[in-house]
Amino acid sequence: MADTKPDFFSRIYSPFYQSGFVVCLIIFAMFVLKILNVTHTADINASVYWVIGGAGLLFFGIFNSVISLQDGDMNVYWYKSFAAYGVLLAATWLSAQLLSGMNIDEAGTFKWIFFILTFAYLLFLSLMRAMRKVVNMAQEEDNSWQNRQKR
Repeated sequence: MADTKPDFFSRIYSPFYQSGFVVCLIIFAMFVLKILNVTHTADINASVYWVIGGAGLLFFGIFNSVISLQDGDMNVYWYKSFAAYGVLLAATWLSAQLLSGMNIDEAGTFKWIFFILTFAYLLFLSLMRAMRKVVNMAQEEDNSWQNRQKR
């Protein structure tokens, strides 16, 4: 009987797996910092948890945008990506708030930083879509040129 489990590389194309991976990284990094802070090994500023969350959002945005180039139906991928980003944003927000003990309003400008990162994510996806359309148009033109040369 054949093994029907998808391999790692086929899973990585799913925005939900990407989001889950980034959530795990963010929470792991936050817990390590919390343990260091509680054991007085390091003096961690409470806003560092929000910085880690922002870094995770940026990492997901870039990685997900680049991976979106491989997908056949970009509209479906976009819907899944937006949902995965929303889950990631909520998990990041919740974990940073719980572990830092600070609301995002108390954390300074992080509300704006999260807004800018969300806008940058949308921009990244739009750029990838435009690049893909340009490449597809160039390939179609090249194919038509080659067909004309064969005649």
